[in-house]
Amino acid sequence: MDDLRARYGGFTGKPQENLMYPNAFKLLLVDDTKVNLIITSKIIGQILPNVEVLQCDNGAKALDILRTQKDISVVFLDLYMPEMDGFELATIIKNEFLNSVKLIAALTVDNSMDGLEKSKLSGFDARISKPVTKQEIIDLLTLHKIL
Repeated sequence: MDDLRARYGGFTGKPQENLMYPNAFKLLLVDDTKVNLIITSKIIGQILPNVEVLQCDNGAKALDILRTQKDISVVFLDLYMPEMDGFELATIIKNEFLNSVKLIAALTVDNSMDGLEKSKLSGFDARISKPVTKQEIIDLLTLHKIL
């Protein structure tokens, strides 16, 4: 478990305990690069075929989706997007959707110490480096007791 924590940015926050998901739940995927949306959505579909993946290309649209859709449990966010970046959106999610969103993961190519610290301060639970791989998503969802 500690190896998984180290692999995903050294986040020390405790994974969610005893999460019990039915066969299906909703995951919001936010990235301003279409190819990243396609690839990540396909990987998630292979791992969790019963999950409904909602997609959009910026933080403002994501916030609208979060406010209108019910039961979004997991959010994967690109950090740098137009209109509203992932840092700002993660902070809003932690404040407004604390009881429904169980995991906020940053999808990023920024592995700098500044980016890592800013992610932690913004409320992200984890980070995945782009390009995303199937094993990284499996490890992340296992660590946070979603798989």
